[in-house]
Amino acid sequence: MSPTACAGSGAKRVRVAWITVALATTVACSMYLKASNAATIDIFGSEVGISNDGTTIAVAAPYEAGAGSGVNGDQSDDSMPYAGAVYAFEGTY
Repeated sequence: MSPTACAGSGAKRVRVAWITVALATTVACSMYLKASNAATIDIFGSEVGISNDGTTIAVAAPYEAGAGSGVNGDQSDDSMPYAGAVYAFEGTY
């Protein structure tokens, strides 16, 4: 299934990670994940990891230029090109 088959992303020119659900022979779009400070060049979604219990999804953005550190660092500071970032999403998917 291509991402364009899922309506309502509102994410033009920004990469998103699509979460799909497979039920028997049907594949349906469930949701998409987008970086809180999305930029086209960040390559968000290049790698995705899912916890064993399925409640946490980690999405890489290797070209994110943020100089912030730690959890919820300063997302407005883009002074470190290619620093990279990982975005963690928690919930029931």
